[in-house]
Amino acid sequence: MLTRTYRLDYQPPAFLVDRVDLGFDLEPDATRVRSCAYYQRNPQASSNVDLILNGEGLQLNCIFIDDQVLNPKHYQQDGNSLRIFSPPDQFKLSIENTIVPSANTDLSGLYLSHHNFLTQCEAEGFRRITFFQDRPDVMAEFTVMLRADKKAYPVLLSNGNLIECGDFDDGRHYAKWHDPFKKPCYLFALVAGQFCCNEKTITRADGRPALLQIYAQESDIHKTDYALQSLERAIKWDYTRFGLDLDLERFMIVAASDFNMGAMENKGLNIFNARYVLCSSDSATDDDFDAVESVIGHEYFHNWTGNRVTCRDWFQLTLKEGLTVFRDQEFSADQLGDGRVLKRIDDVKMLRQHQMPEDSGPMSHPIRPESYLEINNFYTATIYEKGAEVIRMLHTLLGEACFTKGLTHYLSVNDGTAATCDDFVSSMEIASGRDLQQFMRWYSQSGTPQVRVTTHYDHARHIFRLDLQQMPAHGHDHKPLHIPLLCGLLDEQGVNLLSDNVEGSRLIELRQEFQSLEFTQITRAPTLSILRNFSAPVHIIFDYDDEALLRLASQDSDDFNRWEAGQNLALRYFLRAYQKTTPDSVLPESYLTYQKNILNDGSIDAGFRALLLNLPSYERFTEALTQDPLQTIDPQRASAIWQGGQSDWAQALHTDWHKAYLEQNTQNTQNTHNTQNQTAYSLTGQGSRRLQNLALHALLIHPNSSDLSHSNQTHPNDIIALAERQYQLSNNMNDRFAALRNMVHDANANANTRTQALLNDFYTRYQHDSLIIDKWFALQASAPTISMDQMHALIEHPDFSYTNPNRVRSVVHNFCLNNPRAFHRLDGAGYDFWLTQLTRLCRVNVQVAGRLARALEHWKKFTPAYRELMLTRLQIAQQKIYAKDVVEILQMALY
Repeated sequence: MLTRTYRLDYQPPAFLVDRVDLGFDLEPDATRVRSCAYYQRNPQASSNVDLILNGEGLQLNCIFIDDQVLNPKHYQQDGNSLRIFSPPDQFKLSIENTIVPSANTDLSGLYLSHHNFLTQCEAEGFRRITFFQDRPDVMAEFTVMLRADKKAYPVLLSNGNLIECGDFDDGRHYAKWHDPFKKPCYLFALVAGQFCCNEKTITRADGRPALLQIYAQESDIHKTDYALQSLERAIKWDYTRFGLDLDLERFMIVAASDFNMGAMENKGLNIFNARYVLCSSDSATDDDFDAVESVIGHEYFHNWTGNRVTCRDWFQLTLKEGLTVFRDQEFSADQLGDGRVLKRIDDVKMLRQHQMPEDSGPMSHPIRPESYLEINNFYTATIYEKGAEVIRMLHTLLGEACFTKGLTHYLSVNDGTAATCDDFVSSMEIASGRDLQQFMRWYSQSGTPQVRVTTHYDHARHIFRLDLQQMPAHGHDHKPLHIPLLCGLLDEQGVNLLSDNVEGSRLIELRQEFQSLEFTQITRAPTLSILRNFSAPVHIIFDYDDEALLRLASQDSDDFNRWEAGQNLALRYFLRAYQKTTPDSVLPESYLTYQKNILNDGSIDAGFRALLLNLPSYERFTEALTQDPLQTIDPQRASAIWQGGQSDWAQALHTDWHKAYLEQNTQNTQNTHNTQNQTAYSLTGQGSRRLQNLALHALLIHPNSSDLSHSNQTHPNDIIALAERQYQLSNNMNDRFAALRNMVHDANANANTRTQALLNDFYTRYQHDSLIIDKWFALQASAPTISMDQMHALIEHPDFSYTNPNRVRSVVHNFCLNNPRAFHRLDGAGYDFWLTQLTRLCRVNVQVAGRLARALEHWKKFTPAYRELMLTRLQIAQQKIYAKDVVEILQMALY
């Protein structure tokens, strides 16, 4: 029977642990684990209770209390727990057990990957290593002894500092590690295997040296320079921005080929999915480089916000994750200097694509949930991305200096403890002197709130009145929240009318259900620019006319809202076309003229131009459709409208797109030819590359609407040749892969043979690089035109493996979760594929299966024909599958 855990049922641990000594004799098929833990009763817990330890899949060999063998009548092993009856108030508990890492395909606990030992203990993996109170509020000082065959496993790593190492006479060797900081067992880490090291010694802020090390396979070690540079930048940034310095004499990162997560912040020994460590210009795209920097920063920042202060229980997960996402977002944004808005836009796009649909679906939950069946299901966009937005709102409300003061207080007061979200907000209250109890509702209310806006301008009195109404998301309970709204007022020429504020913005704190305010001395009727910089994760409901949106898109001094207005204007046209029976076109001439002006405005940074020019994604369009609870999604109709808008956009600007492509391509070719070191990377040229590849995308959507020579009609093959030439001549992965992606996703059917030739060439070039082949698989699985026969061919490809999470995500997840235009088919074949893959993955890796299970969670938003097909598959899955990770998701989706 599945047991639900409730936040309000929290009880402190019955026993505390002062320190833990662990010993490992590492063997793939029979690893012996010896744990020696020093326990004492918790004075804050109930007395006279038994000690209950968690343990899954463990072979218990022996138990000692204070070096005396424990009589079997004094303990009981039952299912996934070990109960020690009536232990003394203070004692040493020694346990030996055996585990089988080679059989651990769930990749939770200690497992084998490409003949290397790795661990993943968050959230509840340590119980698969040895018996322990596997909960985050039990913190101890760990000493770890590793023993293994030296030839097979020359590198032996664990948390903290290396205090001893040596050789045995039998060909084995050992390494002893000590972590001086108390930590919960979920932060324990172990690595043993064949690795090379890229390292650098730095000087910390206090003048002491620290060794930074990145471990990877020998064939990949040359791809770790950028990760090492990112780590050094993150360390310096955290001290400069928040006064937080590296606290260990060494900091290690290991690149793992098989890993369920993106990375793990184990104290001093971060284990990473290799895709977030390995990158060079000839193997990684600009997005890959950005992701490496972000994730390297994220896991390092956890050293303080997650490790030195951890979460009391898993309901507080956003305490470490939301806060640390905010910190990594700020780190990446600060690297861009004046281009910070590019990072902000990318983060909000991610929020809208993943978190806001979650907020409006059956998995909707507050950033601090009230209950769960399986904690792995709550590593969600809500916990991470919306959690980061909640932290950002605090930063906006309090300001940089006060926020930093609050963070410093929080870390100082709670250092070495397991804290709660209340502790964090309380520190912000102490630092600011403000009452933030209403703000705490963000932690307990789910859904994306709506704010209805109405305005009135009094010409005679020169007063502009703003009326605001908070409304709950459809189907959600709601009490008024504390919402920061950054606003500006523009005249018809785009001049800021609130010149007394920085960049013409004013902060409004919306706290009531209804709230009004007046702006005085506004001498002419303004256009409202609201929710600047996306200052709160809400939906704004305001009846802008097209002219006002166009003015904001062209003239708003807040770059985020300038981008936002253009997106909302395009969405408006998509939605209008969806309502018509047979729309003549999707995008009107006025919008296309605006786009033409942006494309040809060389005064705008190329990267920002590309964002302004990019139309809303199909996913954002369909999410906008369902803002009306009475509206449903017809995937075929939605796809036709979205493609029609893309075609209008590409056709009307065709000549301009070609001009822009040639300009940016020439510039990028010169830049890349001047780069001698192909593993080097810098932000220089990233915006230009983004604009170049957007132009190629547009040209391939509508290849024969104009002429490239400006004098003759162009044959489509001339456009195809542009893409082929870029693919062949690029000396960097970003532009080569962009050319291939645009060919696979955009080229018409006449180019199929040439597209397949490029796909074959790409595979031949990179077949020995697993991460690049992941891209090759993902590119095809996400193609809107992929057939089910082609999907099955990808699954049957000899390079596909169910035991590698990256490969499964690149194929199965990409098709079912990230390719809605191909996945949703009236014959139900996409849903049948989902059911087959879900059932199989439940037998291999339940965490990977749990993520896949969410592909049908929004079934109620679709038209009846699709809805019934999805419901049938969900019901079959519920009858066939018993894995806890998946059962919870299926239950929530169905009920």
